[in-house]
Amino acid sequence: MAASRLTPTNPASRDVDCMIRIRVTATILALPLAAVLAGCGGERLYHVSGIVTYQGKPVPAGQIVFEPDASAGNKGPAAFAKIKDGHYDTSLGDSRGTVGGPHLVRIHGRDGIPRGELLNGLPLFRDYETKSDLPKRSGEQNFEVPTGERQ
Repeated sequence: MAASRLTPTNPASRDVDCMIRIRVTATILALPLAAVLAGCGGERLYHVSGIVTYQGKPVPAGQIVFEPDASAGNKGPAAFAKIKDGHYDTSLGDSRGTVGGPHLVRIHGRDGIPRGELLNGLPLFRDYETKSDLPKRSGEQNFEVPTGERQ
C-alpha cells in the first residue's frame, strides 16, 4: 500500500504542481517588496542630527520627534531619535528619516540619572513642542529649549 503512494503521477499533473509552487514562491517573495513600497509612499527621506540644549547646557538624555505638519500641507512618516549628552541623529536606531518641510518637533528631556524604572532619569522640563521647516536634504538642526519650560 505504501508503494502505491510513491508511484509517479501523471506528467501533466506534475507540471500543474510545479506551476503552483512557482506562483506561490513568487507571491511570497513579492509581498515584502510590496509592503516596503507601500510604506514609503515614494517620498525621499533625509536624516537630521544636531544638539539639544536647555539652560545653555546639553540635554543629558531624552527623545526628539519630528512629525510632518499636516496643517502646513506636509505629510509623511514621523522621525525620531534618542538624545544622549545633547546629541541626536535620526540615522541611528529605528528611524527612517524625515521628508523635510514643515514639522512639529517634540522634545522630551531627562536628567540622565537612572532611578529604578526611569532609566533616563527625571524630566528636566515639560515636553517642549515647536515648529521647524526642515530642509529637503540631510543636515544639522540644533534646538534650544526655553528656560520657561521647567518641570
